[in-house]
Amino acid sequence: MSAYAGPAYLIPSPSRIEIIIHESDGAWWQIVAAVGPLVVILGVVSFAAIGWLRLRDRKTKAGSRSDWWPRAVWALEASLEDDPKRREVGFAALQLLNESSLSGKEESLIIAEAWRSPLRDVRTLSRAAENESDPRTSTDPREERVIVRAARLRLSTDNKQGIASPWWVKEIAKRPL
Repeated sequence: MSAYAGPAYLIPSPSRIEIIIHESDGAWWQIVAAVGPLVVILGVVSFAAIGWLRLRDRKTKAGSRSDWWPRAVWALEASLEDDPKRREVGFAALQLLNESSLSGKEESLIIAEAWRSPLRDVRTLSRAAENESDPRTSTDPREERVIVRAARLRLSTDNKQGIASPWWVKEIAKRPL
């Protein structure tokens, strides 16, 4: 009898473990199969991020465009007021709105209607085009400022529409305020 009386099946018998190292590279399809899921996940995340950014930009631009029109209405109404100072501010606001990236050619056509009234009067045109002196020396300097603002607005709308402005409008627009 042996000194140890415990069951023999609990102790594993020693065996030899062999480790084999392959030195050859994996086949191309094994590499693609291993990296493929990662590429798909990155692609899905990228497309989702791009879609979200585009949606956010559209909402921001749509919000800005919806704010553009009430501003344009205010500026158009101001340009038709009797007070020359308010008209001047209206023309300045219309010029800024016209030069905004939110306005297109159609909006520019609407804005262009504002400058027609001050620049339509033949007397005003001839006096402003032929008067080489400072516009502040004319009979009504406030009206002269309105005419200069209207001429600058016309340059802006003509530029947006791709139209060449007349020489006299350019001359009026150069005058200081």
